[in-house]
Amino acid sequence: MNSSIKATPVNKSYIDIDEVNLQSTVLTAIFWLEGIMMPTVGIPGLLGNVVTTVILRKSELDLKPVFRVLVTSLLVWDSICLLLTLVIFSLPRVWETYNLYTLPRLLPHILPFAQISLTASIYTTLAVAIERFICVCKPHTKISFRTGLLITVFIFVFSLSINGPRFFEYELKEIYVQSYIAYPDGELHQSENKSVLVPFPTEMRRHPIYSQVSTVMSILLLHLVPLISLCYLNCAIFLAIRARRHILTSSGRQRRELVVATVLTVIVLVFLLCHSLKFFINFVELWAVIKDLSPQSVWSPRMNVVVSVSHLLISVNCSTNFIIYCCKDQRFRDTIWSMIMSSFKANRDNGNNLVDLHQARSNPDSPGSPESPGTL
Repeated sequence: MNSSIKATPVNKSYIDIDEVNLQSTVLTAIFWLEGIMMPTVGIPGLLGNVVTTVILRKSELDLKPVFRVLVTSLLVWDSICLLLTLVIFSLPRVWETYNLYTLPRLLPHILPFAQISLTASIYTTLAVAIERFICVCKPHTKISFRTGLLITVFIFVFSLSINGPRFFEYELKEIYVQSYIAYPDGELHQSENKSVLVPFPTEMRRHPIYSQVSTVMSILLLHLVPLISLCYLNCAIFLAIRARRHILTSSGRQRRELVVATVLTVIVLVFLLCHSLKFFINFVELWAVIKDLSPQSVWSPRMNVVVSVSHLLISVNCSTNFIIYCCKDQRFRDTIWSMIMSSFKANRDNGNNLVDLHQARSNPDSPGSPESPGTL
């Protein structure tokens, strides 16, 4: 439900020029991080995820069905998270009309979906790591394709359930803002009043108990449990690969499993690096909630830049799967090259057929021409 409130007018006749310069520097940094760098990383990342999803379906890669379904699910969740991140954080930096009038209406609805996709991406990464751990460290244990599908469904239901309350955290309110023009000497002059819709935290979101519980659950379920588990699994997989690489000379299937496990090790390392800053930000929020501190005492303008860097790192994490596969998996590169050459050959053959058809139609004496005596 929309409600109307009036913003408190500014009574100061002069402003702090240093504060204005700091805000200007922060806004410039955020613009470059979210408005320029994130799309530069995110748009190619979306295309790379689509290409990787297509290539993973190829039998030439010799991947187990359960691994294929889990990695495909990871790519889908990464793509959704990346797309919503660009819509929420990047597009408003370069499109003022969208930022003022469209995003406020969308934000209460699409922000929970972004959280759901991020949660699903985190736990799908954990599921892939567990599958690789079993495959490398316990090679005689078999996981069926059906089990992989059940895992993906469970992750979706789990992500939806723990992020369900986020759909009720924000509501739209109409505010009237008095805009001012600042002259070089620092004097302010009122310009005009504007009516805009702004998402405001609901009463549930502002409740201290809800804030404490949601922050603790976020740190526990989205950071501590996945990060500690991934660190352990990654170390175990790495040690197993190093211990067994020199003895696996006869079994091509086992050598292939080690190559895939190496790819996953790099993916997990990138994941840990890109999510570490977000863990720090959530820990600061938890500390502020526990100490009952005001947001102004903790959330300085420079922290907004830190948050933007975190958004950029999350985009990098969701965009690098294609690059990692290209760098670490020879069969993946060979499959890409084979697809490119097949597409090029098909286009060339189609072009030659069109040329032959055009020549046949333009030559009445050709046996294949409709006017030719050789045609019945």
